[in-house]
Amino acid sequence: DIQVGSNEHVESCILSLHKVAREIDWIRTECNSTFENEMKSTFKENVSQSVNTIISYLKKIEKRANVQEQCSKAMPIKWGSSRFIKASHLYRMEFEDLSSILIMPASAVVGVSISPLRRRLGEFIGSAIRFYLRRFFNPVPLPLTTPSKAFPPKDLSFARSSVHEIVEMAVTGGNSGRDTAVADGSISSVFSSALRQIYDFYQFNKEKQKEGTGSFVTEFCVRQASRRGLGTKDSPIVLSDHDLNEILVDIDEAHISLAGARACKFMHDLLNWPGVTEAIQNSGGWGKVETYAKMFVGDGLEHASTEEAFWTLLEDIDAFILRLDKDVAYTSKIEQACQDRLRLIWTRFRCGTKKTSVLRMNPKITVIGEHLREGKKCVFPSIAKVRPQ
Repeated sequence: DIQVGSNEHVESCILSLHKVAREIDWIRTECNSTFENEMKSTFKENVSQSVNTIISYLKKIEKRANVQEQCSKAMPIKWGSSRFIKASHLYRMEFEDLSSILIMPASAVVGVSISPLRRRLGEFIGSAIRFYLRRFFNPVPLPLTTPSKAFPPKDLSFARSSVHEIVEMAVTGGNSGRDTAVADGSISSVFSSALRQIYDFYQFNKEKQKEGTGSFVTEFCVRQASRRGLGTKDSPIVLSDHDLNEILVDIDEAHISLAGARACKFMHDLLNWPGVTEAIQNSGGWGKVETYAKMFVGDGLEHASTEEAFWTLLEDIDAFILRLDKDVAYTSKIEQACQDRLRLIWTRFRCGTKKTSVLRMNPKITVIGEHLREGKKCVFPSIAKVRPQ
């Protein structure tokens, strides 16, 4: 981050892979047409020949040392042969997939290709967005060497916006912990984590809406096994594997909503804090981030690069902030509902018990307790004004 242009290589790779993906998607669209005629057949035949030629050349790069050496000489700095082998393999798999499509009947060609190339494109987009988030939110990087009179510290303020001078993160109780993003002031890391939780939260509620719920799920842990508990002293219930699965799913859903609600609050407070929008705008604005998020959506990468899919929330930052403004009104109620039900599950299944007789009859209680403890990770710091040094 402290070197001007350190992001240019990744962004150049994004553009190259994006062009390949768009060309291949265009060909796939043409092949997906049910309109078959002589022109269509000629088109597919010509493209097939070109694709097979590309595949043949990529195989040469993978297998022939002299070709790898020529490729290395063409680079600004010397690259090892393994990099060209991996790159050519990446492209070859994409084109082999396309080659198989070209010989399929039109009715058999469906969807967007899921390939290592597209997964890599998604990873590159994630890397580029993270670069800009560090630039927007994190403190100025520390110098790589200890400053001295002979080697005074460099001015690295160009590498960051002034957001870190406006807001800071704080954990309730004042304990930020050592070696954490909060302790390091790495707002960008917490931003990314929160965005991922918000994405999961929105996706979860989107799926539930199909089942007839409202905008947000507000009732949790309602499956039969969760409601039954362990029965009574006279009529105890021994938890089956099916019961355990139902209970764990209930807990997972409550954790998704709990983390999502808290993440929405964190994100809302950060993006609406006075001065933050202006500081980001002065550092170049959200344009590049929005462009890459839109590219992620446009290239259909949500299925190929699922781990980076949460970046799609940033394709229109103004719309995202407006959505947070609206949704944050519900998050306190959701957070409280989750906490109440999770506490009830803890009590109902006696997760704190150490009685041997209870644990012997229902050893699955231990698993439930461990799962509930995972909820302690569903926390986000608060945003506060930077304190004077």
